[in-house]
Amino acid sequence: GTSLDFSFQLPAGLSIGNPTSSSASMIFQKPGHYPLIITATDQNGKTTQVVREIVAYADSGWDPFNQEILQDLWTTEDLILKDGTTPPSSYSFDETPNRLAVKLETNPAKPLTLNSPNHPRMWRNTPAGIWSFTSEVTLSSVQQGDFYTGIIVDGEQNGSPVRFTVGMEDGDLLRAKKITTSGTTILGSISWTEKDAVVRIFKKTTGIDLQYRTEPGVWETLGRASGNITTSQAGIFASTDTPQALRVEFDDALIVDSSISSPTLDNLRITEIMYHPVGGSFYEFIEIQNTGTTPLALDGASFDDTQPFGSFTFTNVTLAPGQYAVIVSAESAFRARYGNNILIAGNWASGSLSNGGENIELRDPFGNTIHDFTYDDNAPWPLAADGSGPSLEVIDTGGDYNDPLNWKASAFTGGSPGFSEATDLDGDGLSNIRENALGTNPNSFDTDSDGSSDGAETIAGTNPLDASDYFRILSVGATDTPNRIQITWASVTGKTYVVESSTDLEGNWSLHDTVTAGGSTSITTDQTSGRR
Repeated sequence: GTSLDFSFQLPAGLSIGNPTSSSASMIFQKPGHYPLIITATDQNGKTTQVVREIVAYADSGWDPFNQEILQDLWTTEDLILKDGTTPPSSYSFDETPNRLAVKLETNPAKPLTLNSPNHPRMWRNTPAGIWSFTSEVTLSSVQQGDFYTGIIVDGEQNGSPVRFTVGMEDGDLLRAKKITTSGTTILGSISWTEKDAVVRIFKKTTGIDLQYRTEPGVWETLGRASGNITTSQAGIFASTDTPQALRVEFDDALIVDSSISSPTLDNLRITEIMYHPVGGSFYEFIEIQNTGTTPLALDGASFDDTQPFGSFTFTNVTLAPGQYAVIVSAESAFRARYGNNILIAGNWASGSLSNGGENIELRDPFGNTIHDFTYDDNAPWPLAADGSGPSLEVIDTGGDYNDPLNWKASAFTGGSPGFSEATDLDGDGLSNIRENALGTNPNSFDTDSDGSSDGAETIAGTNPLDASDYFRILSVGATDTPNRIQITWASVTGKTYVVESSTDLEGNWSLHDTVTAGGSTSITTDQTSGRR
């Protein structure tokens, strides 16, 4: 009856989002095998810890066997699709939902061997580096007999052909083996009377581990091989040492490739969300940015269906380093409000962003998760972004997107799609935040079209929103004193003006006068001889 509090710890560099006393969410930027330490603490301060392995994988690595034909990533040997005939070995998807069934006829025997094998096997390519291949195998027709079935990897060890296997043998053993042209070596075995087993081949930098799962997140190594091992393909197999029928099922197959990455995964980030705009959902947008230092092609990156809108895949879009783009609800409405200078990467076809908060999932072309987070319209999320005009802007693109403290309401009403608030989008000398405060247009060099930039008018003290108010020389003329001219200009009381002169107008300027304005006009005089 004692209540427990839980804490969670991942390896350095990985973050845990929204941890509570009983739950936590984790986002992994790339596939891999990650140890999670869970600590339970009771009311008396006593603690206990368990370690569980979390596997993060790309969509391209998983086959749930829920289709009618094999995915193109597979090749088969001595195994054909069930077609009403009786081949020595066949497979089908229609006997048990979401399972691949493999059937071996009685004759002939189909022993596991590297020399001219005739047992059924199904392969997919293995990656370089660290990876694992996992499947759950179930005996469906034979509990005892002279058979061996499970998963297999093909490669070389110290330059010689080799295969490694792990699976169920004879209905009473779980066994790991090494098969060469010279014969078979048993690397490990335990008694096993269950009808199914989850088995894994784990390729590491130091060799290969042949494993089985005892409970979710807990693996035991049954056999191990070391040395210079390279692999080419892994998959599933079934074999019989003597003539007999066998039927087995495989629940799924999963390759975890720790080396999978992509420029999109590393550098594409969501930077702004307008989920509740003034004027309605037509003005919704999501802003993205290439945070890298090289051009980034977005082709194949995608938002998951209903997360947050109808599925969307990028095509023919490349972002320069640091460049922003937007995905919009309605392009015509967006253009009418924000103009034509912002890159639109796409227009989602259906759905909208929820005003009450929802999940957003963005993936790279390989299916790796770039973002998987949920925004909200309740505190501590920024409330001003919920229909008051501002958008939701991320603070740190390397931070936790599920953390509301990593988000802020935009300084601009309407947000800042296509640019950063801290930059000077139109090159007028004013940051976008400064222009928002002044009421000038961050997309216009000269908001009031008076010929003087917004930044220059701010320095001069004139009004960048008033076309009649700008810095200008009012007159240049002779004085009553011979060889002197008088210059008069429009000024702002209290502003100090520096007057310089030159003999050649080619950069050789010298200080002539400093004038602090006492009114709306200011005057200086100069000898005309040699001055310009």
